[in-house]
Amino acid sequence: MKLFKDVFLNKDVCSDAFKMELIDDAYYVFTGKLQIRSDAIDDALIGGNKSAEAEEGEDEGAVVTKATESNLIGSANLDEAMIADKKDFKKKISAYGKKLMGHLQENNPERLDVFKAGMVKVVKMFLEKFDDIVVYSCEEDGYDFEGMLIIHETINADSKKGDQPDDICKLYVFKDGVYEEKC
Repeated sequence: MKLFKDVFLNKDVCSDAFKMELIDDAYYVFTGKLQIRSDAIDDALIGGNKSAEAEEGEDEGAVVTKATESNLIGSANLDEAMIADKKDFKKKISAYGKKLMGHLQENNPERLDVFKAGMVKVVKMFLEKFDDIVVYSCEEDGYDFEGMLIIHETINADSKKGDQPDDICKLYVFKDGVYEEKC
């Protein structure tokens, strides 16, 4: 298995455990799905026994939370980035692009033209879909923006119902913003 790690933070972004496609040699699109995440604990797994006094189906006061979550986000513990609006997004993605171009100039200058062309194309797409995407960052980078802005899109099977388990989701990751690590 390969992990894709942020070149600036050395933190996980995604892995090849998900279906992935390289677009224009500039960015990856990872495909996952929405799943139900629950914080319920099965006492049997930790040697616990249900109280003899408990009624069938009674939860003995435990509060169980369930949420629909993208398996792409949960697998790398990505944090939602604090992006106020489209103008803020443009500012932050532009700053990231400049930072990554500096990194490429220093480490891999032959990739600069490919990166620039891909960046222009994909950022235009993100701006057109801005209301339908969520911006994430690596774990603990949601306020600092030292690493990559990771774009997440959910494609609802039924837009009237909103996010549902098994809906398709996509994660967009700049190729030059990650490095591969075999594990």
